[in-house]
Amino acid sequence: MKEKVCFEVFSDNIYIENLEDFSKAFYYEWKAESPFCLLPGNGSDYLWDMEQSSLYVREFPDECLWMDGNGKYYLGIHFPADIAVRYDPDGLRRWFLKLSSLENANERGKCIRQEIGTYFIKEKMHPLLLEAVEEISKENGQIAVEDLMGKFSYDYSMRQVERIFKDAYGYGPKFFCRKERLLYMVERLLADSKENIAVEAIEAGYSDRAHFQREFKRFMGMTPGQFVEKSRG
Repeated sequence: MKEKVCFEVFSDNIYIENLEDFSKAFYYEWKAESPFCLLPGNGSDYLWDMEQSSLYVREFPDECLWMDGNGKYYLGIHFPADIAVRYDPDGLRRWFLKLSSLENANERGKCIRQEIGTYFIKEKMHPLLLEAVEEISKENGQIAVEDLMGKFSYDYSMRQVERIFKDAYGYGPKFFCRKERLLYMVERLLADSKENIAVEAIEAGYSDRAHFQREFKRFMGMTPGQFVEKSRG
């Protein structure tokens, strides 16, 4: 499964390190010189503001969250949609405080690799979700739930699929696909805002440009043009 962008810092100074014990999870940190946004998605982020000693928990978010830059230093851990974890909030805050006290990113990365299994306990995912997340990601969310069900190793009813998704994420597979498709379009916008976005949107499964703009504003709180303008500072 390819990893989706979960944040956009509009900067090249971000440090990212994969966490081998949690496949496709990663640790990241950077000094934010300008505002940045955490994007909606189907994964989870645990972001620590080192200056304010504040923890931001983003689990399966369905809206964009803009954060201040102003030279603040942030560090975070991202888990994709096919990894479920549980944790103690107080213990997690103490751990991030400890990480903040370490000398540099390499030291923090080493500590995270050694201790992440203590503070984040991996939980078993339903096998249907592991298959579904793989297929949805591969198709960038451009797959009907009926077609998705035909790809599972075992037979499930629509009601079973809906229940399994809602138990894990709080919403059904159709909404999951909508967020994956939206993230794909955000990536396209950031890659080249001068492309014919109307054509891109239709190829991504939106009925027309207006449909894409409504979906974009619903999740991002602004139009695609406003997002690109703000992202460019």
